[in-house]
Amino acid sequence: MRFVYLCHGDFGYSGLQHLLSENKFPEYTFIHKRRDKFPEHKKYFDKMDELRRLYDFRLIQAETVSDFRKIFSEVDFGICVGYMEILKDDIFSSPRYGMVNLHCGKLPDYRGRAPICRAIMNGDENLFMTIHKISSNVDGGDILFEYPIEINFNDTATCLYNKCCDRTGLILDEIIELFEKNKDGINKLYKPQSTAKRKPYLKITDEERKIDFNKNAEDIYNLIRALSPPYPNAFFEFYGRRYFVRNAEFEQCNKNGNIGLIILSDADKIEVQCNNGIITLKNIFDEENSRINISDIFLQGANINGNN
Repeated sequence: MRFVYLCHGDFGYSGLQHLLSENKFPEYTFIHKRRDKFPEHKKYFDKMDELRRLYDFRLIQAETVSDFRKIFSEVDFGICVGYMEILKDDIFSSPRYGMVNLHCGKLPDYRGRAPICRAIMNGDENLFMTIHKISSNVDGGDILFEYPIEINFNDTATCLYNKCCDRTGLILDEIIELFEKNKDGINKLYKPQSTAKRKPYLKITDEERKIDFNKNAEDIYNLIRALSPPYPNAFFEFYGRRYFVRNAEFEQCNKNGNIGLIILSDADKIEVQCNNGIITLKNIFDEENSRINISDIFLQGANINGNN
């Protein structure tokens, strides 16, 4: 069967690399033309250029895929992995059997932005890579299947993203096999999802990133590891300045104590009393993105909550 592949980022690249290595060539592969819109993804574009030199596949660098409706109408199905464009109805409905998207989050719980970060923030034990039919609702189409990935206690968002990349090729194999074996019966395999009470998440806000020491220690720990580099970090405020935290540990206990109290401070870390535990903050950076000597700023016995 003939299919098109829309991709962006390491997520999309890893899937394409696997397909080409298995001699499963898309009819066309679409990537974004405006590379200047994604300066942080230069390495991805460089890898795509090298992949094309190795395999000489059909690559279209598109301002918008809406300019290529004829191509979509001539293929059997389409696969979208990380592509950063909301597809219009005349595109996703053009292939004979429609198009699917690979979303790194359980649906409908994690529709929209940053599903990996949010799964860690919420303390989930598993992330579900969801393959769903593309529809006019953001991440709202019927579900073809889910693929669970365990979230380890020390996983950061980057670790979990890399796990998703590692499994993408195998998932694409399963997608292609389902379409080839079922053809006209593929629609019977989809399961509807309820989106009535679940709006898509937007970009993670500053309010969500701000550490609230009134929360329990494990919740704060999950927030910090969910927003580790290269993602915008979790932060707290002290005397009108923001401080960004890249690593943490925690100790759970039943003593609440004086919330926000700095129990220990040295050059490398501070221990802060929070609800039901103590959070240890490490690798703290200031607003100029410079790593600070912690004990120069945060004194043992001071209270972070009282100096916002």
